[in-house]
Amino acid sequence: MDGVVLGFKIDALGRFFATFISIIWVLVLIYAFAYMPHDGDEERFFGLYLLVYGTLNGMDFSANLLTIYVFFELLTLTSFPMVLHTCTHESIMGALKYLFYSMGGAYVALFGVFAIYRYIWAAANLSRVVLLMLPVFLTRI
Repeated sequence: MDGVVLGFKIDALGRFFATFISIIWVLVLIYAFAYMPHDGDEERFFGLYLLVYGTLNGMDFSANLLTIYVFFELLTLTSFPMVLHTCTHESIMGALKYLFYSMGGAYVALFGVFAIYRYIWAAANLSRVVLLMLPVFLTRI
């Protein structure tokens, strides 16, 4: 995969999703301020909450599929401790189930990214060859 690099691009769709996520995040934050004193350890929760928010914004402004995939994996790794937050038996089992499902879905997504890059690049290279050979072919007619 020559030429595939991690990159960011700010476009209208990315700004729309960043705005949408920000609105939802503020609404959930208002609820979390009221709920978290009952649960305890607010500093850890809100630190993780901020990490997940940053990861989602990184995914919003991704320039290619590789960057989206990297941030998708980071989203799994940053949200996993939020599921594990209370450290009860139920939260541990739920976190392990979440990790299993997320990593399984991520590997399927990675296969899709590889397939898309392989077939799109193969088609792009074929069209490049056709365009290079077209003048040679037209001069022989």
